[in-house]
Amino acid sequence: LDDFIRDKLPHLTREDLVIILGKEQNIEGLENLLERIKSMEAKLGAVLINPIYESFPGFDAVVKLRLDPTGLVIYNEMLAEYATKLVINAITTGAHILSGKVYQNRMIDLNISNNKLFYRTIYILRDIVGVDEETARLSILRSIYETDHPTKERLDAPISEHIAAGLWKDKMVPKAILMATGKFTYSEAEEALEKEPIVRAIIEKIAVK
Repeated sequence: LDDFIRDKLPHLTREDLVIILGKEQNIEGLENLLERIKSMEAKLGAVLINPIYESFPGFDAVVKLRLDPTGLVIYNEMLAEYATKLVINAITTGAHILSGKVYQNRMIDLNISNNKLFYRTIYILRDIVGVDEETARLSILRSIYETDHPTKERLDAPISEHIAAGLWKDKMVPKAILMATGKFTYSEAEEALEKEPIVRAIIEKIAVK
């Protein structure tokens, strides 16, 4: 909560949605914070476990998770955590779709943080662009190292080095997809994505025919 107040709250706009998670009694005492959120015209939602009330003035949307009160306490706590996780998964999936990070039911703006995701990205490029594995891999390395011509040393490096080099770089996979089409250099792919931040839109319009 301290991180939210320090890092996020000052920059909220009407384009933002803030979601409160947890049990209703834990939200008591946050009235001032909720008022500040609403005063900045941000949307306000909640995912509440066994809420006491039926109406929630000031909230734009509320998901109420009602659990069987007759079961064991520990069972109810586990069920509450699992139910909350399912709702959060739905929210984040919807957010990724709305922001254009999903194309043909695939996440296309992901962070390559391990071996599994490195190979998954190769398959994504193969399926979406229709290139062979070698072209897909080279396009990923071009994006990771931000160049059209990676050195032989970089090409021959282990996957762990590629992952470390590309960790948290912005729109790395979308750039690789554009370059894999053969229509973009690295700088052209970067420029295209700066002009059109919705990744799905630019892939549909320019890259994949």
